[in-house]
Amino acid sequence: MKARNNQATKVGVALVLIMGGLVGCSSTSSDPGGKVTPGGTSYIGAPEWTFNRGAAFSGEREVFYGVGNTDGIQHSALRRRSAEAAARRDLANIMNVYVAGLFKEYLANTTAGNMEAASVEQHVEDVTKQVTDTTLVGSQIVQYWENPKNPRQAYALARLDLEQFLKTMEKYESAMDQFKELDAGIKESVKKNARNAFGELNQELQKKQRN
Repeated sequence: MKARNNQATKVGVALVLIMGGLVGCSSTSSDPGGKVTPGGTSYIGAPEWTFNRGAAFSGEREVFYGVGNTDGIQHSALRRRSAEAAARRDLANIMNVYVAGLFKEYLANTTAGNMEAASVEQHVEDVTKQVTDTTLVGSQIVQYWENPKNPRQAYALARLDLEQFLKTMEKYESAMDQFKELDAGIKESVKKNARNAFGELNQELQKKQRN
């Protein structure tokens, strides 16, 4: 029980930190007055998404975003690959927190027969990693931008649809018989709560935008 409570606390703290850093994400808007990028260079006309970190949500459908940047790489192709890889890593961090949040309540109420809590929690961590890694294969780089005042500074925006995550979760099958019943419960829990959890994060985002 103590282990489950500790995990729930860590997930809760992580969610607060993520939501605290959320800002709106747009692929087309820019700031005519100029801002400062995470790399510290001021410029005019930069895409709004370059200032964001962590998850962002569109108003049209449920979408996750990851932003990555690189600085100091002279080779153009390598610079782009580096920025895109950083964006996908950012997206992976968001997905890990999101999935852990979905599993939090389920874990708190699951005994899984005679299995020890530590065994269940370790298995769920493995499921989280596998599903996240598999889902990210379907992610897309939807924007790329290089700072005209510093061509070695580049940014990439990765996008992942919630539907893609749900399809991956539905296809997941445990290789261990002892966890098949547990995994069936996990998939059902995710199916029921995925959009509600997404909506809660979106509400927090909207509150922050208004403040």
